[in-house]
Amino acid sequence: MKKFNKSVLFVAFLVTLAVGLTGCVAGQPVVVPATPTTTAPGLANPASIYCGEQGGTLEIRSDAAGNQSGVCVFADGSECDEWAFFRGECAPGEHAVPTSEPEVANPAAAYCVQQGGSNQILTDGSGNRFPVCILADGTVCQETDYYTGDCGPGQPQDAPVAPSATVTSTTSAQKALISAVEAALPAGAYDGLASLELQPLPGGPPLWAVYSTGMRNFTLDPTPSHFVALYAPVGDGWNEVARLDISNAAMAGDPLLELGPDFVAPDGVAQVEIDPGRIWLTVDGGVGAHGGTFQVLSFDGETLRQEIGGVSASPGAGYLADLNGDGMNDVVLNATEYYVFCYACGVRHPYFSVYTWLGDQLLPVEISALMMGQRGTPPDEANSRAVQLAQAGLWPDALAAIKEAVTLAGADDPPTPTGSLRWNDALIQLNADAQLASLQSSPYPLLSNVFYGDYAAAVDLMRAWPVDQIFSPDTPLVMGTVAESWQAELSSYLTQSASAALEVKPELAPALFVRAWGEYLADPSDPQIAADLAAAAQLAPGDALFGDAAQAFPVAGR
Repeated sequence: MKKFNKSVLFVAFLVTLAVGLTGCVAGQPVVVPATPTTTAPGLANPASIYCGEQGGTLEIRSDAAGNQSGVCVFADGSECDEWAFFRGECAPGEHAVPTSEPEVANPAAAYCVQQGGSNQILTDGSGNRFPVCILADGTVCQETDYYTGDCGPGQPQDAPVAPSATVTSTTSAQKALISAVEAALPAGAYDGLASLELQPLPGGPPLWAVYSTGMRNFTLDPTPSHFVALYAPVGDGWNEVARLDISNAAMAGDPLLELGPDFVAPDGVAQVEIDPGRIWLTVDGGVGAHGGTFQVLSFDGETLRQEIGGVSASPGAGYLADLNGDGMNDVVLNATEYYVFCYACGVRHPYFSVYTWLGDQLLPVEISALMMGQRGTPPDEANSRAVQLAQAGLWPDALAAIKEAVTLAGADDPPTPTGSLRWNDALIQLNADAQLASLQSSPYPLLSNVFYGDYAAAVDLMRAWPVDQIFSPDTPLVMGTVAESWQAELSSYLTQSASAALEVKPELAPALFVRAWGEYLADPSDPQIAADLAAAAQLAPGDALFGDAAQAFPVAGR
């Protein structure tokens, strides 16, 4: 399964961050303290570090609306947005600094700007601040409502837009709570605070969550992490029951998936249901230029802790869903590769990992063979075939095989080491659907068909050109497409994907042809090109394209 490819600097940054997450245990009842709560150690922005290491000078600039962005200025006077430089999308001499639409971590704000709107912070009559998107026709929408499609042109809301009652406190006591929490924070640490009334634990006291919103302030030292704190009313005051800085923690999984949010929307924290014995919260945030983060928190009556976290190069790092129909929500983390070529190129390699609550922890559920005691049963062979096909990225074939296995199992659901047969069905369906959806909107469907595992469809896209144009340094299959100047990456994806498919289905002639083309893109003199084309022609003797290609690249000695 494909994982993120990160730079050494970014890996080191995340590993350093892994020490920052701490859960707070309930203590003696106290009123909200008047002194600042200790935050996680200050951590430098990795893009800023990289700018300095490459000889640049970081400048923080603000646009007319007050939005801040970092710019790396080079010795020759050219400049790049710091994150674009960090990702390799800009270099000295290119002057790639956003002038009117600065990249922001908030996906709703980014969408507003992309659609021609103006994102602004409004204040209602009670002094509550909240973000809105003002559209070209004058319509005012809450930023998140416009992002989700619940508000749009010609569907005006009252301006200023009333904040959601489930997010912003409305009583004087709750406003006093937010004011007290804010007073205990460093000045300007966040854009604001929000509160959320919680469904308490059975027999437990009423609880409110208070959490930081907007951007965290990178100019402070130490840089504050976003936080969630739980409060119970005590007399005329509030008792802080638990608190958690949402920074970074090396969980049981990949530490690369533990990046905390730079931005949290006013409705970015929500109470959800997983196990009824705990209070569960999700934190949906933004990070960097356009990345997303997702944390799942639990409170057992004493400790508020992070159960799992995810990060994605795009908004939507995770969500909850009951995937296997057992009545309990599972955690789905987005492990999609967004930098197949470049982020803006738009070619994606989707994959989703899933965690389910077992006992007292979230555990990964993986596509796997049945337990030893189930070997030789009617669904075993079909399930094993489905597992092999899924691991090889042959999703349509894997889906057909797992459906056959489920049919053969009847009412039974034989176990696997991490789940069951029907869990395999749910996981394969989830990822096959994601691959197909990505293919249907892909700007480079040839490679997306390969990711989906439909090699015949990939080859069909090549049939419009003769062999001498397909196997050409200036092939129209690359030049003038989003793959232009990304031949090395394209070659790697094609050869690795096709090789994995051929391990499972060595008779797959289109995969041999695709691999031969990938080998040509890397090295036109590679003798394996001729061998793969000859094998494809032999497996499909009636295919004229395969035959012509084999003749154009004769095997040495024949």
